[in-house]
Formats: sequence, structure tokens, C-alpha cells
Amino acid sequence: MTTSPAEVQTSPQGVYRLRLAPREVRELRKYLSVIVARVRAAMIGGSRTPGKLVVDLDGATDVPVVQLVMLVKLLRRNLGGGVHIELSGVRPAVVGSLVAFGIPQDVSVTDSRGRAWTG
Repeated sequence: MTTSPAEVQTSPQGVYRLRLAPREVRELRKYLSVIVARVRAAMIGGSRTPGKLVVDLDGATDVPVVQLVMLVKLLRRNLGGGVHIELSGVRPAVVGSLVAFGIPQDVSVTDSRGRAWTG
């Protein structure tokens, strides 16, 4: 099994943050199952009610859009519809591709300049 250094951090407000290193984003397909398992363990096994998951892609220059959409869909399936998912730090050039490849409508996207995008 491929290991990932990705960590899931939480705040008192029930916001969980998954910080993905540029290398992990670049080779996302290798880490999909490990990342989903870590997020699920942290959010479902935690004492707080999960309300939001922020997937932080800040610094990632090479984003495999299809794998990123797959990650979001796997997270949605594992966490259920009650958890808001936000992709943060997405390069503006990638936003259109996320929509084209079927990012779920309930996922919010914030680009690397802090602007919110909608599908």
C-alpha cells in the first residue's frame, strides 16, 4: 500500500482540513484510497460532528483534474451529503476543467487568489 503524508486537521468549529502536498496532488491516483481512508477515519471516528472538509491544494502546480474529481466523488460517497466539501487553492486555469469533468454541484471551489467559483 502506498502511504501518504497527508494529514487531516480539525478545528473546534467542526471544520476539517486536508492539506495535500504538491507531490501528492501530482501523483494523486497513487494516494486516492489512502487519503479517503484517513479522511474517513478522522471525520467519522472523531468526537466532533463533521460539518466541512477543506481540501487544500495550495502550491500544487500540476493537478490531474480527473483524479481530483474522483477524489471528491469518493469523499462524498464515504462522508455522505451532510458534509460540505471545499477545494481550496485551486489554480484558476483548472476551475473550468473541474466543471467539465463533473465535479459535484455541492462542492465549492476557491482559487489560489481566494475567489470563490461556482459550477
